[in-house]
Amino acid sequence: MSPPLVLPFRGEQFSFTLNYKESSQDQSSVDFSAVVIGRDGKVLDVINKHKPSALDSAIVTSHDRDVWLDGTSEVFGTFADEAIHVRPKRLDPTAEVIVLVASVPYIPGQASDLSMTSKLEFIVSYPDEEEHSHVKNHRTTDLKSLVSQPHPLGPLLGLGNGQQSMIIAVAYSDQPGWTVREDLSTFNYDSYAHLIPEVKRAVLRVKADAHVDLDAARSIEEAGLDEFEMATYTRKCEDHDLIHAAGLRIPVPPPAEPAAEGAEAAPPPAVPAPPTKLRLDIGWSTWKKPKVEGEEEEEGDGDPEATELDFALIFYNLAGEEIQQVSSGSTEADGVKVGREYEDPEPEEEPEPEDEEPEEAGAEEEGEDGEPKPPVVKPPPLEPKEDPYAFTLKHTVFLNLAELPKDIRSAVLVVSNYAGAGFQHVRHVRVKVYNISNGEDGIE
Repeated sequence: MSPPLVLPFRGEQFSFTLNYKESSQDQSSVDFSAVVIGRDGKVLDVINKHKPSALDSAIVTSHDRDVWLDGTSEVFGTFADEAIHVRPKRLDPTAEVIVLVASVPYIPGQASDLSMTSKLEFIVSYPDEEEHSHVKNHRTTDLKSLVSQPHPLGPLLGLGNGQQSMIIAVAYSDQPGWTVREDLSTFNYDSYAHLIPEVKRAVLRVKADAHVDLDAARSIEEAGLDEFEMATYTRKCEDHDLIHAAGLRIPVPPPAEPAAEGAEAAPPPAVPAPPTKLRLDIGWSTWKKPKVEGEEEEEGDGDPEATELDFALIFYNLAGEEIQQVSSGSTEADGVKVGREYEDPEPEEEPEPEDEEPEEAGAEEEGEDGEPKPPVVKPPPLEPKEDPYAFTLKHTVFLNLAELPKDIRSAVLVVSNYAGAGFQHVRHVRVKVYNISNGEDGIE
């Protein structure tokens, strides 16, 4: 493990890079994420390839330059498979710790873990003190050598080595600047979202091992660890069982300390029961296609109303035959009910400006040459910044799994544009899955 790296406290940006491909043909896939912990010990925000900005774009990934702040730049002279850029002077003052995580999604029946990557290197970059114009590499760590070798028959039998995620490093605000300390712990969970208790333990290790008295560490110690805590996360094109899909985290207990002679051993953490009821929140958002001068306007261009989106949740049996479906027009089936429907809020009408009373004669201020000064025109207030990744809720579906027909083996959620304009005006389509077995306020 490398010694802690102290970053220049006057730096405008520092970056973290994760490289895991040997060539453009390499099919390896690793999710590089960051969890931001506030001084109160709570998760302040997260960032990953599906959510490429955090804390009003003070932290961004390399996936979407549209959300970058002015002055954010790529790492000079290098290629990055995944990169996270931090603008420390633009961070929320309560942000104290950034925990960096690499994860490989678990794929049933297929060997997929950190050992399957061609390489795994972590790079910390920041501008030189004398050359502030370029963000350059300053430390590279080979993580591949720290990961166990794959199971000899893993690719054939679909067996992994159990190392789905690694907490690579902890960056913390240690006045007057930031310090990066490697952690290098590996876990069987395949997402940062399932690692929140471990992320907080990594913060506690900074206090215990590096003797840094972080506010976040003290807050975590006072509140205690919730072994079932999770963060919201996004999955795309991944197949998971219901426990995973419902957002449940089954904690892996740490090695038990031997009990004193005659004392009873501490019981392991209780395993949550499988979900029996789910809630699906379905949402989408649209945008206008920018008009190009001189380009003929096609039907629907620049018109968000050219989208007429609707959904259908279709259930199939083992043979792939449709059993039932629900949609906004057909709201009930066995064990399924479409609940609330949400309309886009209408824009508020701006109040008309009040007529100002004319000033009395002689009340105008005079300039140096005796001429009256022109009236001061106040600029209009800035419009609130739109979050391009905000979740816009449209429909809610409730499922009672015990009441579904017994021959159902799968369900497919389909969103279609019935306006015939395709998805060129559609910015996002998302679904949130909640476990509401114990009530409406469930686990996301």
